[in-house]
Amino acid sequence: QRVRGMFNPQNPNDADHKSITSIQIKLKDFADASEVIERLLKKAREELKQYGLYQYLIVNDDLPHAYDKLRAIYLAALSTIDRMGPVAEALVREVEA
Repeated sequence: QRVRGMFNPQNPNDADHKSITSIQIKLKDFADASEVIERLLKKAREELKQYGLYQYLIVNDDLPHAYDKLRAIYLAALSTIDRMGPVAEALVREVEA
């Protein structure tokens, strides 16, 4: 089955063939991942150029810090007049009663 120390690609039981196949799969996955990463970076560059369209900016260079900022924005949004106006009106009516 082996010819001069080379694996036999026709034999799926050949250990070297399995190794080569798994390397090929890993390389394909890496190539796919590289394409995905490049596409995401391109999109991030485009979004960054439009930062002025957003109300908030979070730089994700420190995940715990970025999460804290995101959470703070979320919590603040829960307390806007648009959301809390009806609660305030109910309190005013209750106090005036």
